[in-house]
Amino acid sequence: MWPLITSGIGLGLIDSLNPFTISAQAVLQALVKKTHHIWYYILGTFISYFIGGLLVIYGMDKVFSAFYRHVMAAYNGIIFSVEITAGIGLVFLGAFLLYKRKTASPISKTKEKKIVPPKSVAPVFLLILGASNTIGDLPTAIPYLIFIAQLVEASISMGSVLFLLLVYNVIYILPLVLLFFLYLFNRDKVDNFIGKFRKKAAKISEWAAIVVPIAAGLFLGIHGYINLFL
Repeated sequence: MWPLITSGIGLGLIDSLNPFTISAQAVLQALVKKTHHIWYYILGTFISYFIGGLLVIYGMDKVFSAFYRHVMAAYNGIIFSVEITAGIGLVFLGAFLLYKRKTASPISKTKEKKIVPPKSVAPVFLLILGASNTIGDLPTAIPYLIFIAQLVEASISMGSVLFLLLVYNVIYILPLVLLFFLYLFNRDKVDNFIGKFRKKAAKISEWAAIVVPIAAGLFLGIHGYINLFL
C-alpha cells in the first residue's frame, strides 16, 4: 500500500501543475461575487476527476471502445470522408480568421480590446466549468493514467482504490486551494497580476483561434486521408 500512496502523491503533484486549470481559476477568482464561491470550481474539478478515474478503472473505457469499433466497422468510409471534409473546413476557417485579423482596421482592433469581461459568475457555472474542464483534460492526463494502471495491476480492494484515488485527487487540487488562500490574503496583488494576465491571454487567444483550427484541420485531413486511401 505504501508504494502506491507514495506513487500517488508524486504523480498527483506532477499532475496538479496543470496550467490551464490553474490559470482559469486565477481569472475566475476575480469575477466571483463572494470569494468562497470559487470552491464550486474546485469542487467540480475534484468530483469530475475522481469519478473519471473510477470509470476508467472499472471498465467504462472498454464499453466505449467496443462501441467505437462497432461504429467504425459499419461506417468506416463515411466517417473518414466527413473527417477529411471537416479538416479542409477548419483549415479554411483558420486562413479566413488570419486574413480577417491582418485586414482589420486599427479602430476595430481598439474596439475589440475594450470588451469588458462579466463582473461576476454564478456558483453553478463555476461547478459546471470546473467539471467540464477536467473531463476534457482526462484523456491527456498521463500521470493520472499511469497511477490508474498501477492500481489496476495491484488488484487491490475497492475500498483501497477509493482511498488512493481520494489521496491523489486531494493532491491534484492543492494548487487550486493554495491559489484561493493566496487570493484571500493578497487580493490586491493577485488582482494586479490577473489584469496583466488577461491582456497577455487576449493576445494569445487571438492567435490560438487561428492556429488551433488550422492545426486540427491538417491533422483531421491527413488522418482521414491515410485511413481512407492508404
